[in-house]
Amino acid sequence: MRCRKCHNEVETGKIVCGNCRKKTPSRKKSKSKRRVTRRNERLEKNGVEIIPKVEATISNSEEKNVQLKGSQEQTEVVKDIQIQKNVDEPIKKVKNRKIVLFKGLLLFLFGVAIGIIGTINMSQKHAGEKIAVTVETIEASNETEQTESLLKTSMEQTKVSQKEEDIHETEEKEVKKKKGSSFMKELPNKIVENVKGLKGYYSYYLHDLSEPNGVSGSSKKMLSASTIKLFILENAFFQVKADKLVLDEPYELLEEDKVPGTGDIQNAEEGTVYTTEELLNLMIIDSDNTATNVIIDRLGGIEEISDYILDRGYRDTILARKMGDTTAISEGKDNYTSVDDVGELMTKLAEKKLIGEEEDRQMLEILSKGKNHDKLANSISDKMKIYCKSGEYSDFGVQNDTLLVEGPEGSYILTVMSENGDESEQISILQTIGKEAYELMLKR
Repeated sequence: MRCRKCHNEVETGKIVCGNCRKKTPSRKKSKSKRRVTRRNERLEKNGVEIIPKVEATISNSEEKNVQLKGSQEQTEVVKDIQIQKNVDEPIKKVKNRKIVLFKGLLLFLFGVAIGIIGTINMSQKHAGEKIAVTVETIEASNETEQTESLLKTSMEQTKVSQKEEDIHETEEKEVKKKKGSSFMKELPNKIVENVKGLKGYYSYYLHDLSEPNGVSGSSKKMLSASTIKLFILENAFFQVKADKLVLDEPYELLEEDKVPGTGDIQNAEEGTVYTTEELLNLMIIDSDNTATNVIIDRLGGIEEISDYILDRGYRDTILARKMGDTTAISEGKDNYTSVDDVGELMTKLAEKKLIGEEEDRQMLEILSKGKNHDKLANSISDKMKIYCKSGEYSDFGVQNDTLLVEGPEGSYILTVMSENGDESEQISILQTIGKEAYELMLKR
């Protein structure tokens, strides 16, 4: 058998002799070199630093040297092998990065899968609960079907009844509204007819409290007589609310306090003790002049009260003198008001919007005890609640009266003022006006 290269004889079964085999490079090795070259080029493009490869080929003779006992040659061979391992590190790093990315992708997909499974489980659980609730609802509805049917019928009947009640109530309100408006329209005409041809001057104010506003006729500044005491009472409770006046504060009566006219304090002994509250009651209930003058002083005097009246917006009301002061009258000083001002005060008091709810209640309590019911309140039933204050000064032909009437048929305010008239004639006409107002209210 001859060698295919040198044609020398070779051992049986071999194609190339040993010398030719050494000279011919391995095809595998050449392919490996080309592969490494291409790989290094790719790594350089990707910015990977390439460490030059150090050949560490070990020949047959070197293999023999490895078996030598000398430690130096063994160390050199080991170093050569370590160098070969370090050269392959960049390639391993790239492979490791790919492996890490692949593992990360797997973990991400695994997480997504877990999330989807959890969502499906929650949906199924919710659907199960919903089904359970639906089943319970169906069972409950089956159990109460008869009851609901009965309730539905009952509710329908109740709605029909409620509608009928609402219609009836609306009709009643409309009727009351018409009657209320007739009270406001008819009474002024009756008043005008009643005072026609009489001596003196008359003015009136009336307010059906179911209506937003009152009406007045011939209102102007007129002599107030004791009607001015309403404004003094208002100022007193204004100061009570402001803690400037104490209702239970005592006062010892002096001889110089006593004045003639209405009231009994003028007959009391000097040194008699009265509280502020008692003096206010006497000023309104008995129209006591002496009590009124003491209250004026306790409130700060005429100027203080006059400033209050002005600040409150009463256009026609003036306090210019004390009660029974004939000297001031001779000098042309007197007290004035109008049906508009009195009507405004009484309306706010009735609505508890004058000073304060508690103060207004106390004032109404005092006015409810007024004793003079001989004028506008003469024909009103005792079943009605009456709050009133009259005023008269016969020397000047003055007869005034104001009242608030409250009852089941309705509530109203009526004020009439007259001056320069005949006393008997004035009182008679006031009684007539009061009776007609009350009868009109009863028709509501």
